[in-house]
Amino acid sequence: MEDPVILGVSLGTRRVGIAIGTKDILLERQVKGFDERFSEKKMQRICRSIEKLIALYGISGIAVKAPRAISRSKAINQTMAALSMLALSQRIPIVIYDLEALEGRFISTVAKNKTKLACAMVQSYPELMRFYSKIESGKKTYYIKMFEAVAAMRLFSESLGNLP
Repeated sequence: MEDPVILGVSLGTRRVGIAIGTKDILLERQVKGFDERFSEKKMQRICRSIEKLIALYGISGIAVKAPRAISRSKAINQTMAALSMLALSQRIPIVIYDLEALEGRFISTVAKNKTKLACAMVQSYPELMRFYSKIESGKKTYYIKMFEAVAAMRLFSESLGNLP
């Protein structure tokens, strides 16, 4: 039986990280920019782009990395609700993780941060090294969103392997 293909999404106000794959294979990764102010139109654009990926890759589950509930903006909450409705309409399970859940699973040191999470993802998917180098040099920090999406995708993929 093939591993299910999972879509990882890291929501932000201007950037959305995307990762598609299984716990062993990364099929797609990207950072999509949505620079305009939040609006219904922007939220629909985000959902449409995700809907296209669902159809293209035959997505079996969606893992969303979102800010902690206390830190979420109204725009993030509305986008999460729209993604949940999209997943429900397509009968695709959706889970939401915060940064602490991802760091807790993938970083074994006491001191945790987003760069260490990115480094942990490079251990699983070496093809991400060139993006990690850009983060480490401080040049392209927006790639953190992509690494968060990869971590969410991987955590959901791993959790599926633990089901009876």
